[in-house]
Formats: sequence, structure tokens, C-alpha cells
Amino acid sequence: MITSFATTTNTTDLAALGVSNPKGVLKSEDFLKLLLTELKYQDPTQPMDTQTMLTQTSQLAQLEASTTTKTTLDNLSKTMTLGQTYALAGAIGRMADTGSKGVVLQDGRPVSFALFNPVQAASGSVVIKGSDGGVVRTFDMANQKAGTVVFDWDGRDANGNKMEDGLYMIEGTVADANGAIYTLKYGALPISSVRFGKSEPELKLGNDYIALSKIKEIY
Repeated sequence: MITSFATTTNTTDLAALGVSNPKGVLKSEDFLKLLLTELKYQDPTQPMDTQTMLTQTSQLAQLEASTTTKTTLDNLSKTMTLGQTYALAGAIGRMADTGSKGVVLQDGRPVSFALFNPVQAASGSVVIKGSDGGVVRTFDMANQKAGTVVFDWDGRDANGNKMEDGLYMIEGTVADANGAIYTLKYGALPISSVRFGKSEPELKLGNDYIALSKIKEIY
């Protein structure tokens, strides 16, 4: 049978038969060449029986079907991945939530953060709170236009004292001209663009690009 023929035939023999097999892996065309060669050099007094021929032909058909199926599935997977990736372009303008609650102060360095204000604010404020829940710094939101608002914090409290490193929570509320109250959620910003090219797509939120895997919700 072909399996024993391939086992006992060395690389030189395969090359002489026109079979290129540097990695020792049979492709469908190599399998067919071996089958035809075996038929050509079989002993006329002991020809291959019909059952053996059918078995080897079946093996060839299975090998070809397996290769075709794998290629088709690979192409389908690539197409689906590409479609899902570019479908993200439809998310531009929607809100994305990273699930983050605040900013991390390191070495006392200033930090910037952004919040989305949904209305023209008549009044309101954004506060930075420490781990104990106490207010560290307050930013006035009166007359603030609707849209993404960027805040710069110098890492100090209202009295100018330098704060310790750590996580600081961000909270905010605004009221429109009719007195309706809106909560400003830190970590939730509009998606302004989508960037491709790295290991995964990145969404632009405010001034930063955030990896898709870090997004908890899009709505």
C-alpha cells in the first residue's frame, strides 16, 4: 500500500519519482504521484487487488476533501474577522464605557481626564475624591457647553497641597436651564474614530485611543 511504499522510499527515491517532499508531509498531488508510480512498477504476476486500489483512492479523496475544507474554513474565518473589524466603523458617534472610575496620580505629576457633558449646563460641578470619599478638588461646570470636556488636574487639593499617589474617583453632575439634573459618568465618552493596524482595533475616546478589549460597553 502507499503508506508502506512512502515509508520505505528515501528522499532520493522520491526526487527521482518527481515528488518534492522536503518536510516529509504528503500533499494530495504527492499522494497521487505515489499511487500512479506504485501502479507503474507493480509486479505483473501479483497485481494490486481491487480492494487495495479502492482503499488508496478513498484515502486520496479524503485527503483532498480535508485540504479543501480547511482552506474554505480559513478563508471564511478571515472574512468574518475582517467584517466584524470594519463593522466597528458604525460605532463612531456612539458611547463607549471603559468601566473605569477615576484617575491614578503617580509621582505627583499632573493628569488630564475627560467627561462627556450631554447638555448646555446652567450649573454643576465635577469633583475629585480621595480613597476616603473626601472631596479633594472641584471644577465648576456653570455655562459649560455640551460635548467632551477635558480637565487638567495638577495633583493638588483646593489649598494647594500636593496629594499622595493613588486612585482618585471622578464624579460630576450638571443641570440644564430647566433644572433637569444629569450625571457625568467617568470613563464613558463618545467614539470619535476607529484605528486599525495593531493587534486589535482601537477606539478614540476624547484624546486617547483605547484598545477594544478594554471597552466594557458600547451603547
